Amino acid sequence: MTAALEATDVTMTHGSGGEAVHALRNLSLQIPRGGVFGIIGPNGAGKSTLFRLWLGLMRATRGELRVLGAPVGTASPPSCRLIAGSVGLPSFYPYLTGEQTLQMLSRFDPDGAGRDVQALLERVGLAKAAKQRVAEYSAGMNQRLAIASAMMSRAPVVLLDEPMSSLDPWGIRDVRKIVRELADQGDTTVVLSSHQLDEVARICDNVAILAAGTVTRTASLKDISGSAVLRLAVAPVDLALTILGPLARRDSDHVVLTGLQRSEAPDVIRRLTSAEVDVFEARWGGTDQEAYLFEGTSR
Repeated sequence: MTAALEATDVTMTHGSGGEAVHALRNLSLQIPRGGVFGIIGPNGAGKSTLFRLWLGLMRATRGELRVLGAPVGTASPPSCRLIAGSVGLPSFYPYLTGEQTLQMLSRFDPDGAGRDVQALLERVGLAKAAKQRVAEYSAGMNQRLAIASAMMSRAPVVLLDEPMSSLDPWGIRDVRKIVRELADQGDTTVVLSSHQLDEVARICDNVAILAAGTVTRTASLKDISGSAVLRLAVAPVDLALTILGPLARRDSDHVVLTGLQRSEAPDVIRRLTSAEVDVFEARWGGTDQEAYLFEGTSR
């Protein structure tokens, strides 16, 4: 099956010579069709730049980008009709109401005349603010309106850049529900960016981690959530880290191991004690998602 989105050896450079800034470096990524895909990384990792390239708002310095198999920027099939999205902080005409904003945007879509604007506003929780001017909207309300505008096109691929930002806990819960329903109840692939792994873990099926303009790892959220963590109180810690290798990391006076099967724990403890490492405590815990994120961004 054709991937929803593809990026092959993509580099995006701003400026030239010694002052050149590489927003993306030889980035390659395939996002499968269906479900919700999360792109995680710290600020400046290149998430928004990648979204702008897929939406055709920028042109890559080098590399190829595709939307459902169509190269970005092609007219046949028109790649712009296959994808919709919101990038960066939402910005709309402040003198228009939320309802007027969606009505205006519908006129840019050849199939937009029949769009039910009221239903869209209801779906994103803006029905009561439909007649209110956008200038009076909060940052969270602007985020909701941006999601509604992306949904209006009924494109098979929707990109949402930091859709949870500026939202209170109730708004985050509502947006999470909207995004999940959009992916589950229609033939839509939703790709969202975030720097909050815990929020992504609640909503996404798969994830890619970006750091310094490139993809450092991809994984299924089931794999991350399903992995157990073994936490050991040991001394000396440095010797234990040397013995256990790349699966282990230091956390104060503890050693934390990820990706370990429970049946392997006795052998780990035997290896440590035979090397005269004192093991004071061994405790199983849940997924160390934060460690997974930091490991992915530190590579």
